This record gives sequence, C-alpha cells and structure tokens, in this order.
Amino acid sequence: MALDQSLTSLFAEQKLWIQARQDEKSKPQKEKALLCDFQIWNILGLELLEPLLGIIQCSLHRSNSKQEQDLLHKTACIFT
Repeated sequence: MALDQSLTSLFAEQKLWIQARQDEKSKPQKEKALLCDFQIWNILGLELLEPLLGIIQCSLHRSNSKQEQDLLHKTACIFT
C-alpha cells in the first residue's frame, strides 16, 4: 500500500513537472500572440479615432442643446 501511494505521488509530481515545462515552452508564443493582438487593436483604434472625432465635431455644430454640446465637448476632449 505504501508503495502504491509513493508511486502515485511520484507520477503526480512528474505530470506537474511536465506540464510546467510545456507551459514554459509555450510562454514566448503566447506573449508574441498577445503583442500582435495589442498592435492590431492599437492600429484599429487610431484608424477609428479620426472619423469618431469628425462625427463628434459635426454633432457639436448641429446641436441646439447646451447640455448635449457640453457632453460632446467632454467626449471630444477625452480623445484629443
């Protein structure tokens, strides 16, 4: 019985060690994929920024409400 428990413990440790080693090997690939995703979103965000500011600016000029103009102005200030 003690031998079975020792073997079970040994195999469990080996399994954890193998998993940790595989995780360590895949870590650079995961980091590279995350960096690529971040760069894509950065580019998309910048491409969307100019049209968004244009819409805010048009709305600001067409708005009759002071409250709406204040909100649009604050929104534009966030992006500039």
